[in-house]
Amino acid sequence: MNEVLEQQQSPGRVSEKVRRYLETEFLVRDHVVGTRLPTVRDIASLMKVSFPTVQAEIQRLVKDGYLRTEIGNGTFLVRSRKPQQGTLHVALSQKLPEESSEGGRYKNYQKLWTQRVYGGILSRALECPRPVALTQLAAGIDGKVSSETLIEAADKVDGAILLWSGYGREVDEAYQAQGKPLVHFNLQDEMATANFVAFDPKSAMKRCTEAAMQTGRKRFLLLLSSKLQDEPNYRLRYQAMMYVLRMEKNPHLALQLSDAKSYKIQDGKVAMQSILETGYRPDFVICSGDLLALGAIEALQKKGLRVPDDVSVIGGSGFDLERESWPELTRTQQPLEILGRELLSMLWRRIELKGVELPGMFLETPFRGGASTRPEENVILGLAATGEEWIEE
Repeated sequence: MNEVLEQQQSPGRVSEKVRRYLETEFLVRDHVVGTRLPTVRDIASLMKVSFPTVQAEIQRLVKDGYLRTEIGNGTFLVRSRKPQQGTLHVALSQKLPEESSEGGRYKNYQKLWTQRVYGGILSRALECPRPVALTQLAAGIDGKVSSETLIEAADKVDGAILLWSGYGREVDEAYQAQGKPLVHFNLQDEMATANFVAFDPKSAMKRCTEAAMQTGRKRFLLLLSSKLQDEPNYRLRYQAMMYVLRMEKNPHLALQLSDAKSYKIQDGKVAMQSILETGYRPDFVICSGDLLALGAIEALQKKGLRVPDDVSVIGGSGFDLERESWPELTRTQQPLEILGRELLSMLWRRIELKGVELPGMFLETPFRGGASTRPEENVILGLAATGEEWIEE
């Protein structure tokens, strides 16, 4: 099987990947001389490459004097090759948004989102064996660093973390050309398999759709902050919903999409009003953000619809909504501090492995709240009632 997978890649790239793995795992770490390496078969299985490829790279390191092999006993470390332990410079594509009178609550939540991700990155940085310096790049008032600025910084940093998905391939290509690894928050496209950390866009969506159908809901609305074609993450959500709906084979089930153009409450309200004016009356609404959900609820209530009796509404950011009109809005919880930690961990690992691609990681997004969905739906979502409040099981 590994031979088949290897045939799909260029021989030189496969050998280089194995070479970097062996060098990083055994030559530059704190292994004592005499440490025995895993078997060739175990390494081949781990790397998903062929036995001969691993054997050839081990023999190269034996010839260079770093390893020795003993028939019947295995392969052993003869001498190490530790790199300089200088400061690791990391560029981030997002700064904390500047203080502004525009944006209102949305701006505050945007800043809170970034602060929590930063907190995870910083806590992980303190645990790294090398000092980590987060390189501050010039950014716009929304905190986003331009593609041009990131590309200009490529020769001054060891790698970068991209915290939003609006960059084209030119940033990846610029860093790859200089041997500088990148790690993405979210997928660049539906086919991405490596170098990203993302919240699982499918499992929560499937769970929502199943909860709705099992409790009698039939008319769905997916309310997004941007167009479907602009966000791979949104397309994956839509695909997950469509999969569940098609499996049901119920001709009475309906799904509509709406682009609110931003995450703001007012835009959620306007988008929902537009949908209701078409005559389509959803009974289960899934929003890509919590503030969109709050705006949608305002529009529904203005139309005389009751939440959650007539319409269930689910948000998608997991903010603390204590000061909002629906503090216990049903929503998915994004573990932002964990996201920050995992992003830096993956980048650090890629730097250690000299750019080797690493499998993408999906983080679970449990549900919290429960006030904007019905009790029977909350049971399926994994929320349990305790008096007037809802907690995750």
